[in-house]
Amino acid sequence: MRKKIEITNDNCPACAYQQSYENNYFSDIQSNLENEDFFNKLLESDRLCFGHLLILLKMIKSSITRNKITENQKSKLTKINKDLNAFVKKHDHQNKEKITTGEAIVWEKG
Repeated sequence: MRKKIEITNDNCPACAYQQSYENNYFSDIQSNLENEDFFNKLLESDRLCFGHLLILLKMIKSSITRNKITENQKSKLTKINKDLNAFVKKHDHQNKEKITTGEAIVWEKG
């Protein structure tokens, strides 16, 4: 997994360079939200990390689009929470239920 580089120094040219590219990516995402195919792929993806979700939500002007993305991400996080709880419950030595595939890999998504 790639470690996120945190921008800590406004005077650092490498930080400024990285930040400019991240801003470009978010501008591209924002401009493509009107594209139905792109928007559906965004909604179908596993989920955005919390930091990127916050950045994206701050950029979106349409409350309808913001609400769709928020509800979609909330639904995915609810599913992850449900699977994590089931995963933990099934690790009890007294529990005989089998761990599902979704529960087995949920820790990677969490």
